Amino acid sequence: MQGYKVHWSLIHLLVNMFTLYVFGRSVEQALGRARFGTIYAVSLLGGSAAVLWFGLENTITVGASGAIFGLIGAELVLYLKLKLNPTSLLVIIGVNV
Repeated sequence: MQGYKVHWSLIHLLVNMFTLYVFGRSVEQALGRARFGTIYAVSLLGGSAAVLWFGLENTITVGASGAIFGLIGAELVLYLKLKLNPTSLLVIIGVNV
């Protein structure tokens, strides 16, 4: 696999799993399993497309960072729809970006 970069670490995977647990639970509760699954799948594919779009085709990625960002985005939409203060969520998004 000469010429390829691998984007992964154990900490990265653990943080993704923890974030999926935290945000996944609340989004699934609010939207139901079908909508949650749709958001997760579309975000996962979107994240993969972004890797290719930004010219990172020689990078092998693991984890589900794109899907995690999609779930955080869905959580932000829920916050705004329910008129909750999104400051803490915006800080989390900013730190991750």
